[in-house]
Amino acid sequence: MAVKNQAWIIVVIVVISGVLIALSLTKNRPRETASSALSPAGVIKPDHTEADMQQIAAMKPSSAAMVEEPKTSLGHSAFAVQVFSFKDKVRADASLKQLKDKGYPAYVMMSDLGPRGVFYRVRVGSFATEGEAEKILESVARDFKSGIIVAE
Repeated sequence: MAVKNQAWIIVVIVVISGVLIALSLTKNRPRETASSALSPAGVIKPDHTEADMQQIAAMKPSSAAMVEEPKTSLGHSAFAVQVFSFKDKVRADASLKQLKDKGYPAYVMMSDLGPRGVFYRVRVGSFATEGEAEKILESVARDFKSGIIVAE
């Protein structure tokens, strides 16, 4: 009889331990809400409110010099060197000043990427060939440790 009582106690201890382990595992798991269950995996929901989107749409460049288009003798260009891209216009303007202080023909191009927001791309020059852009890229990369060639 004593063996049956001991076996019963061991079974109860094992069951209680299993319940405690299961509870501890579910306690640390993030809870799934109804909205997260309905949204497909991998879909990024924008953080922008309707007011944010209206404000972005209403934004106008404060200075034509800060958002001027690159110019070439042909009236168009094929390549530029993009040195930086910021969501913060103040940082873009500061980088623009640094590039111009070093003598680079730099400009800022505003790009609205919809739900991802507005980006201010700091670029140098406008070049007819990729080879011309590569020469400037070498110099810019030495001075600023950044830069890529982009097609315009």
